Amino acid sequence: MSMIRYRSDIDGLRAIAVIPVVLYHLNPQWVPGGYLGVDVFFVISGYLICRIILREVQAGTFTFRKFWLRRVKRLFPVSASVISVSMVIGYFTLFYDEWKSMAIQAASSLLCASNIYYWKHANNYWGSQVDDMPFLHTWSLSIEEQFYLLFPLFLFLITRFQKQKYLFWILVTLVFSLSLSIVTSILAKSANFYLLPTRAWELLLGCALAASSLKNSNPQKVGHWWSALGLAAILASFTHGWNYHSYSSVGQLLATIGSTLLIWKCAPNAGPVGKLLSARPIVFIGKISYSLYLWHWPVIIISRYIDEFNPLVIFCAVLGLSVISYYLIEQQTRYLKNSAFGLVFAGGVVALIATLTMPFYTNRDMINYNKPTFWYSVSLNPRLKEKAEYNGHNGDYRTGLLLDDLPADGRLDILVIGDSHSAMYLPAIKKAAELNNMTVGYYGSGDGASPFFVEGMDSAKLHPKDFWDPNVRKEYDQYRLDFIAKYNPRIIFVGGRWESWQKKLGSESLAFHVDSLINRLGDSKVYFITQPPVLPFGTDRFNSGLLDHPRWRGFEEHKHNTQKRNDAHETIENITKRYDNSELISTESIFQTNSSIHYLEGNEILYTDDDHLSVYGALKCVEVINKALN
Repeated sequence: MSMIRYRSDIDGLRAIAVIPVVLYHLNPQWVPGGYLGVDVFFVISGYLICRIILREVQAGTFTFRKFWLRRVKRLFPVSASVISVSMVIGYFTLFYDEWKSMAIQAASSLLCASNIYYWKHANNYWGSQVDDMPFLHTWSLSIEEQFYLLFPLFLFLITRFQKQKYLFWILVTLVFSLSLSIVTSILAKSANFYLLPTRAWELLLGCALAASSLKNSNPQKVGHWWSALGLAAILASFTHGWNYHSYSSVGQLLATIGSTLLIWKCAPNAGPVGKLLSARPIVFIGKISYSLYLWHWPVIIISRYIDEFNPLVIFCAVLGLSVISYYLIEQQTRYLKNSAFGLVFAGGVVALIATLTMPFYTNRDMINYNKPTFWYSVSLNPRLKEKAEYNGHNGDYRTGLLLDDLPADGRLDILVIGDSHSAMYLPAIKKAAELNNMTVGYYGSGDGASPFFVEGMDSAKLHPKDFWDPNVRKEYDQYRLDFIAKYNPRIIFVGGRWESWQKKLGSESLAFHVDSLINRLGDSKVYFITQPPVLPFGTDRFNSGLLDHPRWRGFEEHKHNTQKRNDAHETIENITKRYDNSELISTESIFQTNSSIHYLEGNEILYTDDDHLSVYGALKCVEVINKALN
């Protein structure tokens, strides 16, 4: 058997695949379809693995042990290094529960099951929650590792029972996987994206090409136009998002079919495409592509935790780490004798156990960053379990939840209404009410729904369709009006993220809605509460180690956001001045001096995210609210 010929153009194709992935994660607008580089990798992996196995099977030299040991040598050392280093850095950059979560994610990656973990926990690859998942990118590596585990067994069964009908059964399995992918793209989108059965067809494309070329004893003719078309298809897939948010896209087909064409019809230094892909700088990027892929996402995530996000600096850091990994780890461990590698592997396992268990035995003086939700605020009075019923819905976001036992007759002292910002202020309002022996009711929504009544308004502008059907909202509003009419509250607090509502409605429309709301609330005293300054980050990205440093003690709100917030508050204040029973209460000075935002007091964080206050932060407003009540 002749040795498998090295193809520098495939290393070049690896570079074409990995660079868009990195650029996409740095800034999605640069390469909107850059995530499809992973699909290109799947085709390459399928082709190379199948070619290696089938050649060895034909020569009678294939063994499962030898194959899987090569995979471990190739994949484990760099992966273990990235995870260990990231875990150590996580000690200084993450909160305790994030650090523990990071260890669990790392373990799922090492067990070749991170795609299953993220299917269960990340769900949407493009969701905001993935910013707290530093090993999210290993989902694709887990798919490949699962494939490496199962595919040799698949070929063994074909050899055993089907007299080496490799191509036929590869194509049958490919069609099955593709069909499953099409069905699940509609019925189970997250599973379609993350799991091997719906991704296997991409790897099997490469396998089918390897099996067909092996069956054909004649050397495959190079096709310059075909390889150019393949490269064009791949590059075209990167230029558009292709609606992959639905987990099924034209871009996916362009990337995979283009890769198959290019591998099939290209050759090193043959024609324009072969020469381009065999150029030394491109081949070098391809050679370090595994390290580059492994390092890029943890570095990007951690850099967002600890400093301003500078894409050029991050890219250079990732490139530097990848070169070091390639020469000092990949090249040193890949060709070690089994006995020597066994020692390296054992050492790596010990190091991993040490780093992955650190969060579970390390005690740190952590910042108190409790994340109170709407439900936490409601539970301030644990005695009360009663909930206002709404057409059979009990206790969901359509219902008003009551904080105090309401009087059977007579007036309620205080009612709180609004969006999630109204729930945010509940701890302070409740505390101020207790100081004045007043009862408090709450009839709002923590899901971003409008504080205003929607009758006669464009409901599409006022609330997400996912939360509120227009007819449901009108019924909810009627229940809210009935509640107000029944208990006739003396004071009503209205909370909202006002700059957001002004952006949705426009200043004139916001003014109209504020005016309309005051009139609908009768003779109650109406207080609109300002929103706090908006942070340029989510506070759960910082821990006590970094916060002890002076540079982390002060952040400035973005000027454009300050202006939007001030404009919205001015719009509301201009309306409230027209009424004797209405007023705007400002809490901004509590959280801001000049342009510097106060988000930390001792070991207490005043925010839960960029715009919501923690319970501790909300309680800083008790004095202002108490003053209004008196």
